[in-house]
Amino acid sequence: MSDNIWPVEKARAWQDAQPWPCGFNHIPANAISYTEMWMDYAFDHALIECEMRLAQDIGFNCARVVLPFGLNINPAGPGIPFMIPRL
Repeated sequence: MSDNIWPVEKARAWQDAQPWPCGFNHIPANAISYTEMWMDYAFDHALIECEMRLAQDIGFNCARVVLPFGLNINPAGPGIPFMIPRL
């Protein structure tokens, strides 16, 4: 057995120590779709931070955002550099 593979007991112990995932699909309040949330005119860093703090305060510990495959995004646009390092 490789040294990189945990025994089943260790993996179960780690999993049991993790909080239960409680999440939601996130679209900021100022966007009407997953596509719009990434557009230059709709991306609002401060609003997203505020909404994430609120979600954490009420007990959420994970969130899902969608990066639409067909979306033509400027990699230097407002959303991508902000979000990618946090993934």
